[in-house]
Amino acid sequence: MLKRDLTTREKGVLAAGGAILLLLLLVFGAVLPFRNHLAGLDQKLIQRQKQVRLFAEKLQEYRRLQAAARHSDRQVRAAVPLMAFVESTATQMNARDKLVALRPQPVPAGARQTGEAVEIRFERIRLDQLVRFLYTAETAGGGLATISLRTRVRFEDPALLDAVLVLAR
Repeated sequence: MLKRDLTTREKGVLAAGGAILLLLLLVFGAVLPFRNHLAGLDQKLIQRQKQVRLFAEKLQEYRRLQAAARHSDRQVRAAVPLMAFVESTATQMNARDKLVALRPQPVPAGARQTGEAVEIRFERIRLDQLVRFLYTAETAGGGLATISLRTRVRFEDPALLDAVLVLAR
């Protein structure tokens, strides 16, 4: 009914109006939302790049501080006298009463250590306590090493040991 009643001019205007409407729908319905979405993604990209830069800066600062902490930790551990370290470690392990003697020793000529050395004598110490003490001494930093270790089993209780060891820094 519309096609028969409309003139050619009206049909042309209607077609042009439909084309303009289709173009407006395409622009406002697809192109502009797509561009806005791209702009939002660009903003997120800029934000993420700033976060990555900040993270890289913080990571660099963390590594620098970690290295400084390791260095100062080594200096502090090296500054603690060896005899004080032995006594505090034995006290932490509840083996202070088993620590019988601490004697400063000259560092043996063939030892890789060049600092101070101390002879430590434990009596009636359990094997697990001795191993814990040795592990703590070896992993404490400051260049501690066990130069020698002599043990013997106690006659009255085979679970207990007498131990003499030399630690050097």
